[in-house]
Amino acid sequence: MINNLFTKLTESRRKVAETLANPATIGLWNLIVDKYSGKAHFVYELLQNADDAGARNVRLVLDGDRFSFFHDGSKHFSVSDVDREDTEEKIGDVNAISSIGHSTKIGENKIGKFGIGFKSIFAYCDVPHVEDDNFSFDIQNFIVPVESARLVESGRCGGETLFCGKVKSLAKAEEIAAMIDSLDYPLNYLNNVVMLDCSVDGKIYNFKKNVSSSKIIEEGERKILFYSLVAGKTVGQSSMSQKFSCATESFLSGSQQMSATLSMPIDGDGNAILCDSSALNCFFPLLEQSTLPFIIHGTFLLSDNRENTLQNEENNALRQQIASLSVVFLKYQKSWETVERVLEMKEKCKYENVNSINRLCSERLFQTIVSESSSAPFFQNTDGHFLPMSGLNFCVENVGKVLDDDDIATLADGNVNKDFDKVDLTKYPILSKILGSRLWGVEAMLLSLDENFMKHKSDGWLMNFYRYLYGERKVLSKLLRGKSEAFTKSWIKCADGQFRSLRLNANYQTASVYLSGDASHSVCPEMLNDKEIFLLFADVLHLEHFSEQSLTVDFVAQQFHEQMVEPLDYDTLAKYIMVAASEYVGAGFDFERKKSIVEQFSSLQLLPTNKYTLSLPRLVLAETASQRIFFADNADSVFLPNNFIERHISPSDRQTFYTFISACGVCFDVRIDSDVLRHPIDYKEFGITEEEMPSPSKLKETEIEDRKIAGFDHFLHHPSLDKSLAFCRMLQNLFEKEVSTEVMKKITGRYRYTPKGKRNPVETSLKNTTAYRQLFQSRWLMKSNGEYASAAEIPSTDMLMPAYDEIPYSVFSFLGIALKKRDEDAEAREALHLIRELESVGITKEKLYEMLRDKLKMLNAKC
Repeated sequence: MINNLFTKLTESRRKVAETLANPATIGLWNLIVDKYSGKAHFVYELLQNADDAGARNVRLVLDGDRFSFFHDGSKHFSVSDVDREDTEEKIGDVNAISSIGHSTKIGENKIGKFGIGFKSIFAYCDVPHVEDDNFSFDIQNFIVPVESARLVESGRCGGETLFCGKVKSLAKAEEIAAMIDSLDYPLNYLNNVVMLDCSVDGKIYNFKKNVSSSKIIEEGERKILFYSLVAGKTVGQSSMSQKFSCATESFLSGSQQMSATLSMPIDGDGNAILCDSSALNCFFPLLEQSTLPFIIHGTFLLSDNRENTLQNEENNALRQQIASLSVVFLKYQKSWETVERVLEMKEKCKYENVNSINRLCSERLFQTIVSESSSAPFFQNTDGHFLPMSGLNFCVENVGKVLDDDDIATLADGNVNKDFDKVDLTKYPILSKILGSRLWGVEAMLLSLDENFMKHKSDGWLMNFYRYLYGERKVLSKLLRGKSEAFTKSWIKCADGQFRSLRLNANYQTASVYLSGDASHSVCPEMLNDKEIFLLFADVLHLEHFSEQSLTVDFVAQQFHEQMVEPLDYDTLAKYIMVAASEYVGAGFDFERKKSIVEQFSSLQLLPTNKYTLSLPRLVLAETASQRIFFADNADSVFLPNNFIERHISPSDRQTFYTFISACGVCFDVRIDSDVLRHPIDYKEFGITEEEMPSPSKLKETEIEDRKIAGFDHFLHHPSLDKSLAFCRMLQNLFEKEVSTEVMKKITGRYRYTPKGKRNPVETSLKNTTAYRQLFQSRWLMKSNGEYASAAEIPSTDMLMPAYDEIPYSVFSFLGIALKKRDEDAEAREALHLIRELESVGITKEKLYEMLRDKLKMLNAKC
């Protein structure tokens, strides 16, 4: 029956061949064959066909002008009814090999077995011969299978399939020889073939592969096969092998079963060997090049010349799958060289036309890889979980020498990638730049340390830690020069068993811990018995032995920070405060230095008070006459004791002292405090009309920054003429330092509201603050009749008590009170004041006139 079908097929194909031999269609054969001229593609086609047949071993022999191809595939040739080829889903192998583009693999995305690709053999052989255990036939006129006798001494063994023929010319034979010589691990993407032996005019080539290990990685619903492949190549007496790390995945796209495989050559230690570029592969190299640092293989649907991929939906889906697979492959490959290459390509795409890089990689594949790499869980933490780059710190600079995984996980919140330990990041500038602040080395380690962590470590661990830091002395020296905040952390064990920082503030290099001296601020002496630890603190960190001359701003600040000074120890307080004050004043025009000192001390409780405590400078009032009177019966007021200044601050130092504490926030005049109010607020109280504010339904949030005069509310509840005069003098002191416009700015607040659906607030100045109302609308000025009135109710100073006469005009001008009749003759007022002063010591007006007359007589006599 089979022979009858074969004969029927032969006759049918012969008729077709006769039709195609017509001059009108003869060019069809050249069109098909010329696509493969000079490519020797038929060797790849035969290899793929052998793999599809389940072959494990393949032999190829080129002897002069004759070639032979053998494989031991278990699947042999079949034939089907030629009349049913249009209706059968799958046709016989002989039918396929004698057809044009009709494959035995309907619905399977593989290189079509015996499809149009096989016709490439006719570029090298006019009449190829095929035989297996079932058939022996020649293929004439491209498509006509003709039964023929089995070849004698062909070399075919039982069960093998043979393709052979006479090569058209010596030049064609040389092309086949050159193609075999250029083969580079041709078995890597074949499922079954593990051995390929080639003999080219006596020159032996041997290719083999062995899958050494494999595992399935599950990524969500995906299952990806990771495996190691060892490929060998022997040419004559020269032999070499190469190990590959591979990942492969199959998926269904529509009706097409597709697969993608990525591989990367690796060395004996498992490190990636990057390739600059490689051809895209579909069982054999295509013309399309990939600039990605690994080899890409996919079951692409190819153009009819088998050299390029088609632009269609199935191939686009395959490219997306390759991009996604690339991210997973790079995750488990753990090759920083590979990651750097991908990032380098990303940088390159910013500055070059994407078409100049590669159509496949830039437009379809590469951009997807970079996009997924940026957001995908790409790196592992110490627990082995994959996290995005943004969620990890990257361990560098050998911190693993002193910290174990648990320590690193504790100090870095668990999100540390240990693979970066011992990695020389100078080799990966782009990766290093992108990671930026995520790099976790010596500085990050020191910044994360705290006293609680250090207290739980043994002395042995601490000594090992300090020796490690000595080994990293170059890094420490660089951090010192850069004034790193790492030295503000408490990781130095002191003689009292507590842990303290090298310096309190990162702006200075002066130490607040010493080699010896005060036990609370000297390094634990037992530690210093070790030579490397001593050198760490003495030579690297520049610690000195404590003395009076060693008092520094940092040391003083740390004493207050750690509450090491008693509130009533005025001698020590004065000494420490003057260290900071002298440093502040001595900074001169170095405003950055002055600013840093103020920032350092304004947040410390360093000033003694009348409450027998230490207080923040901004909460302390200077004990001036005006301040004392104004806050006289205010129990909440906190004063800087005058006896502290008089007894412990020398007269020559007092100006320096006052300058410093004033800069830190001590109040000598009117203190304006700020208060932030959020809705619900009585907006009318602040003079905000309904027209100025959107309706509540349109508001997201509102906020008022209000200003208040310290102690004023208490003053209003306990008014007196003396307090009113004292407040006026405080205003006078304020005007002596600042013009009225600046004073007005101090009592001006802000009104903000954010409309719904908007991100940025609308902000306007708020003039009707509490401070404004206190000054201009509260009744605190005493009129001549003894009643209290607001500044708005007093048109001129005539209405005020005479006691206000000594208050400068600038105060009343600011309050909007005019100077009228009483002040029109200032000289008369001064003369009257003089007469009253003379009368108070017993000199009447008559006596004064008499003295003047006597004086004039004496002057005239001399003349």
